[in-house]
Amino acid sequence: MRERGQRPGRDGAVTGFDDLPFAELLDPPLTSVKQPLEQAAAECVRMLLDRIADPRRRHEQRLLAPGLVVRDNTIPSAAGD
Repeated sequence: MRERGQRPGRDGAVTGFDDLPFAELLDPPLTSVKQPLEQAAAECVRMLLDRIADPRRRHEQRLLAPGLVVRDNTIPSAAGD
């Protein structure tokens, strides 16, 4: 965008995934989709312990909702102008 004379957050939006540690250090800071890593780890441990306790236990799947970390590179909505 900068090569074209545009600025993220003013002329367009860029969004990252995983909310990497450097995302907030970019200019402008990068809005990111954040995975619930602590919740995922806790669920994995719980499912593993359940499976150890009962090896015949049925396969289990869990879907965890991601979060959105909004930073300065997103474009404000028309209502927020």
